[in-house]
Amino acid sequence: MAYESYGARQYWGVIASIIPDHLGFNGRDPDSSDPFNMALNYGYGILYSIVEKSLLLAGLDPYLGFLYTLKSGKPSLTLDFIEMFRQACVDKPLIIYAKSIDFELVAGKLSYETRRAIVKYVLDQLNRKHYYCKIGKKIELSKIY
Repeated sequence: MAYESYGARQYWGVIASIIPDHLGFNGRDPDSSDPFNMALNYGYGILYSIVEKSLLLAGLDPYLGFLYTLKSGKPSLTLDFIEMFRQACVDKPLIIYAKSIDFELVAGKLSYETRRAIVKYVLDQLNRKHYYCKIGKKIELSKIY
């Protein structure tokens, strides 16, 4: 996993260099109180609920994963599946719109308007057609999971 952590540091370092300075984003930190990290957390939460629901509807156990180790109370398979969609559904739209979204905080939390914009961007990406090599055509990401 050393390669994964190196890759993650490089990835988030590049993203930090293009996110507007006023957002205070210095890299990925799920516990951070900067607006961009909070927006990522919110977007990943949306994705988490959609992916977990899809796994359950498919009859799969969200706690039996492959990449993430089995740990009591940890939905390993859900976390495995989320990895496939993070960049396309959350990271990309938030990076693109970082200059146009007003990441407003109210009492230290993302405002209703900001959360609403994040939901829109994440769902738009899930419903946007992307090329899916297994079938050789474009399909909505929401139909892949």
